[in-house]
Amino acid sequence: MPTKSKIADNSGFTLVEIIIALIAAGILAIFYFHFMGTAMDFSWKSVELVAGEAQAEGLMEKIISDYVLRINQNPDTALAQMVALEGTYESDADFGSPVNMEYIAYDSAGNQSTVPSPATSNNLKVTVEAPGSNFTTILTKSRNDTSNPVIYY
Repeated sequence: MPTKSKIADNSGFTLVEIIIALIAAGILAIFYFHFMGTAMDFSWKSVELVAGEAQAEGLMEKIISDYVLRINQNPDTALAQMVALEGTYESDADFGSPVNMEYIAYDSAGNQSTVPSPATSNNLKVTVEAPGSNFTTILTKSRNDTSNPVIYY
């Protein structure tokens, strides 16, 4: 009867290969968890920035709508009434962003300068501060009298 020769069976992994694979996987897992932990630590900042900008944008929309209401009522006093409301916007429970209002004028070259009162300017620069950026608009006395068409917002 023919005899079978014994052939070594090398189809599996050795213990050394398994240990090396586990060590390599452990090192990769350490880098992965460190990276994910760092990303999670700083992910709240982008959410805070977006929420703050949305809040500031909402406040700017409210300021503009208040101005439209006042310019429709009396264009001559609309800017002064808006400056009088400056502090109420900062204490608003829904928004509460810092607001800065200042009268500005432009020279013939287009350079902007701050002026002390509405008597010397028809422009009011409104800046709403937000985390990461500021929103600025210029409100202007563009109507001559109340007989002009009403502005709808």
